[in-house]
Amino acid sequence: GPLANPEEATRAWEGVLDEEPSDMQAIGELETLYEAAERWEALRELLDRRLDAATTDSERVSARVRLARLAERAFGRRDDALEQLRGVLEIDPQNGEALDELERLLTLEEDWEELVSLLERRAGNANGAGDWPAERDALDRIAKLHEEHRNDAHSALEIHGMILTTEPGHVSLQIGRAHV
Repeated sequence: GPLANPEEATRAWEGVLDEEPSDMQAIGELETLYEAAERWEALRELLDRRLDAATTDSERVSARVRLARLAERAFGRRDDALEQLRGVLEIDPQNGEALDELERLLTLEEDWEELVSLLERRAGNANGAGDWPAERDALDRIAKLHEEHRNDAHSALEIHGMILTTEPGHVSLQIGRAHV
């Protein structure tokens, strides 16, 4: 069972890893302990080890998402986080968690070009899955980006026109003072 002393627990699990460097249970337990102790560099090393030992795409995706979050939150390195998330999308182009995180980070970075491309990708994925509400949501966000951040009312209206073709009663975009 769990030890009352995190330092002793950490030493014990590190001992297990010394004996068996790929013990996933020890890695998992140490990840929890390192995170609680805010031992960020040690946690990054464990996540790198987990990524190196991954044998499935699911394991690689999970490790990369955690590395991305750690890079941003503990080290303040959004560029590293973005790189990890792009790596996730190379493995699983429709990974919702990575797409959400990437969208959030691109918004913080104010990288409107890449964000529009990402949202276009999301709209295409939704279209391919026959998920009109998700496609419409992505298109709405693209139109909003064109209007608010790219000063491109024409593109915003064009995209909204595409939405209205499929859903004539949809109202979501405000261009200048006129609500469309």
